[in-house]
Amino acid sequence: MDYILKHIPEDFIVEEITPDNKVLEINGKYSYSGGEGKFLHIVLEKRNIDTMQAAQKIAHALGVRPERITYAGVKDKQAVSAQRVSFYKLNKEVVGKISLPNIKISLTGRGDKIALGLLWGNRFTITLRNLSGKPEKIKSEIESSAEKMNGCFPNYFGPQRFGTTRPVSAVCGKLILQGKFKEAVETYVCKTFDSEPDDIKKIRRTAKKDRKKALSLFPRKYAYERAMLAHLITYPNDYIGALRRLPPGLQKMLIHAYQSHIFNEALKLMEKDSVFDPALEIPLVGTNYSARIFETPADKHIKRLLKKEKIKPKDFSIKEFPEISSEGNSRKAFEKFSDFQILEVDKDEIFGGKQKVVLRFKLPKGCYATVLLQKLLDF
Repeated sequence: MDYILKHIPEDFIVEEITPDNKVLEINGKYSYSGGEGKFLHIVLEKRNIDTMQAAQKIAHALGVRPERITYAGVKDKQAVSAQRVSFYKLNKEVVGKISLPNIKISLTGRGDKIALGLLWGNRFTITLRNLSGKPEKIKSEIESSAEKMNGCFPNYFGPQRFGTTRPVSAVCGKLILQGKFKEAVETYVCKTFDSEPDDIKKIRRTAKKDRKKALSLFPRKYAYERAMLAHLITYPNDYIGALRRLPPGLQKMLIHAYQSHIFNEALKLMEKDSVFDPALEIPLVGTNYSARIFETPADKHIKRLLKKEKIKPKDFSIKEFPEISSEGNSRKAFEKFSDFQILEVDKDEIFGGKQKVVLRFKLPKGCYATVLLQKLLDF
């Protein structure tokens, strides 16, 4: 089934589900409950901006370092989302005065740090547009597909993990693991993709030859590229320092993206082998991978992939970047989705003569709605 996803941010609504299974609803009513602790808690609602960028904007408005702002999960940029956020040693009077475009803050209390992973998952309300066919047929086909999936789907990492417009994260991660820091920086700043505007592609090509000129040309919203170029202009050969100009969370994401790439490739090969086991986990390769005792059907594929990529588990111990070294972990090969509903099938008000469908479902943390949609609508 052909469809258009995320035509406008409101087509992709993400509402975080707390560990005690409470859905943080968009435009919900939130009140300050007091409490004790070093961290001020809020519900952050944002539109068309990702979580790390929102945190940076808030930190800048407060005049503090972004590291003092923490959250349980990173939400999509091209979306409308709600999530819990905590502020280290900041008072509610200061935070409550913040006024930023596309960002809404609701104070909820004080407590412990809200760290990555402290959530159950997310509820998604997604509008798919530009569908062809009669509403009843569209509804019937989606219902039939959901029934066949029986609440379970392959737990791939979605394209957001690697970059949608510029899928460079896994490439940069691999280069860092190989100690090729110059190549990692040049890939991040200079590599072009057809999906980018022509003027930005031109600036990236300029950056290969003239860093000062490229810095003057990059729009301010390209903050990461600008920060790395500015560092290299002052310290021409300090590529490690240039990478450190990226936010700590993004530095780690480059390594995680490469781990995710290996995971996805292994899962793809397992599906090809018709392996389907809801209890199966696939390793996320790190330094501990070489010490594994029990092997799963995924391991033979992972070992072949690493050999082909010329990467060894010990490479995940990065002496120049100990803070982003990774011991590795594991992830379920298949995951469950729940509370699946078709909320609406109606005329598409944006694409004339077409239909739209509004779906709602819940996913555990770390799962990608775009992956579920691809499997659900692949008929």
